[in-house]
Amino acid sequence: MTTTNDIMLAEHEPLLFKEKTLQGFIADLFSRLNKVERLGSGIRKMRKAMADAGLPEPEFDPNGFFTALFRRSPEFALKQPETAQKTIQKTTLKTAQKIMALKAPG
Repeated sequence: MTTTNDIMLAEHEPLLFKEKTLQGFIADLFSRLNKVERLGSGIRKMRKAMADAGLPEPEFDPNGFFTALFRRSPEFALKQPETAQKTIQKTTLKTAQKIMALKAPG
């Protein structure tokens, strides 16, 4: 996608520039306004923060939308796989028992 944008400066002189993508235009604009950090510096900070915390490096997927996957420490996981499996089995059993109780002649 190619965009051409006219921006009027304070002196009302048009500034024409052409970017390959709208995202590139927006990134450049915010960079020139000193509203964002240097391009790519956030990824370095994320990697360092995860390493400092003893966690795996984040995984990045720039296809389509930019996606970052952060893995948390196992101690903060909601449920361990064995616990989750036991919970599923207990819930299934209890649900089946309740259904059978409803169907039983009363």
